[in-house]
Amino acid sequence: MSLARQLLGKKGEALAKKYLQQKGFRVFATNYSTKYGEIDLVSQQGDELVFVEVKTRKSNRFGHPEQSVTKRKVQHIMRAGHEYMRIHHWTDRPWRIDVIAITTSENNEPEIVHFTHIDNPANI
Repeated sequence: MSLARQLLGKKGEALAKKYLQQKGFRVFATNYSTKYGEIDLVSQQGDELVFVEVKTRKSNRFGHPEQSVTKRKVQHIMRAGHEYMRIHHWTDRPWRIDVIAITTSENNEPEIVHFTHIDNPANI
């Protein structure tokens, strides 16, 4: 992955973290890695654990950011989330997967769209 893409991804994750915190979420971890893959943000809303995938693009020229979330990616997040809950002894807690799609531009405020309860990317 190019440095420019890495920087864009980090910028998007920082924006998503700030957005979630402004919405009352607690953020426990960023870029949490397991053998099943990485979870961009591990957070909590109320009693529910929320595993967040962040997708960031500079424009919608090649489609919206959320369109790059695949069924396989959701499956990886599910497995990684189960591993996170097992390690932290939180297996009895409700949980979900969210996607935060961010479109940035140099001249405007970033557009942030939050999709909740993702189990099938076709529903985004």
